[in-house]
Amino acid sequence: MESNWVVLQFLYKGTEIGLGDCTITGISYNIYPMAGAERLNQHEDPIYPGGEYLEDGRLPLQKLYEAQEVFVKKGWKKELIYFQKETIEEKRICAPVFGYVSPYALAHPGEDSLWKKDGDHGEEPGGPNANAREAQYLSEMGLTIPMVVLSMLNPVGYYFDWRYFGEKRSWRSFTASSVGDCGHVVARVNNQGEMCKPELTRPANKYAGKLVEWMLVKSQCHPPSLFIDFHEDELKEALGIKAPSRESYIYVNGRNEEVCQTIGMDIIRILERCNFPLMLNGRTRFGENVINGIVRPESDGSTQALSVAQKYYDWKTNQWIDKPAAQVSIVIETPRDEAFPLEDRIAAYVEIIHNLPKYWQIVSGGNSHP
Repeated sequence: MESNWVVLQFLYKGTEIGLGDCTITGISYNIYPMAGAERLNQHEDPIYPGGEYLEDGRLPLQKLYEAQEVFVKKGWKKELIYFQKETIEEKRICAPVFGYVSPYALAHPGEDSLWKKDGDHGEEPGGPNANAREAQYLSEMGLTIPMVVLSMLNPVGYYFDWRYFGEKRSWRSFTASSVGDCGHVVARVNNQGEMCKPELTRPANKYAGKLVEWMLVKSQCHPPSLFIDFHEDELKEALGIKAPSRESYIYVNGRNEEVCQTIGMDIIRILERCNFPLMLNGRTRFGENVINGIVRPESDGSTQALSVAQKYYDWKTNQWIDKPAAQVSIVIETPRDEAFPLEDRIAAYVEIIHNLPKYWQIVSGGNSHP
């Protein structure tokens, strides 16, 4: 029925369909352009009047899309990565996911870039809302710094406050997968610590396949040197796990150990100033060791793992393909519960965003241009 459609209306001015203008070198991955303008026509229907989860104070999806339009106005290139099309609770939702490339990056293809990402999990609204609040600031950064911004990668999950696009949680069943799952291209580590072929022989889901494809192509013309990803962590007690944790921590990885430590510790200090208690030592709910608030993860099939990987696996040719690897890759985790309201989490992320130029100076050796 028409009334069961949830249609998100937004501006398409300046939007590129598919993978844009990157020259693909050394990639034999199955890359193909998305369908053309006919996929946009179905978004001319009226907006469904209700049902969106807004109880924690998050912005409606429509407002997030509107905030991102400042990137286009500042000359960023807006590219459609995929549409999420799902029918959930008798509602048909169709929502786009965009990637944005800064004017400076477009004018200097091949230069190392700053990548900012958020929104893999719909139950983690802090990153997308901070991005919306600071879209003007970020858009102006991109005039002098090569940047790629990926925000709100799971709008269907965001709409329902679900972790995944088709399921609220899967901690016990493990039947769902993230839109940011890179397990089909990133190496896995066996019990002997050896790097092996990826765990998956195909994308975990249709959206993950398209996101990884886009990231691989863009990394060729805008190599990520600093990769930063905004997440939030649900309490252990909410998951039925003993020893509840209301503590923040970050994942830090990359090929430049000194810079990793410098930027990682600065972010830890910001979280501390924003009154987030830190997990200085212990284990995450995934069993990962935390030392001084920092987790040094092994290859885990995440976008962070992809960002620092020097190779990815191509199942079509059964060989490893070289790719640019980030100097520094950081994933931030703030606790998500009533003790830490969304506004507090956004405030911490806003402060981190305002420190991105400083972090870029550290990573690039001062390579920004007034």
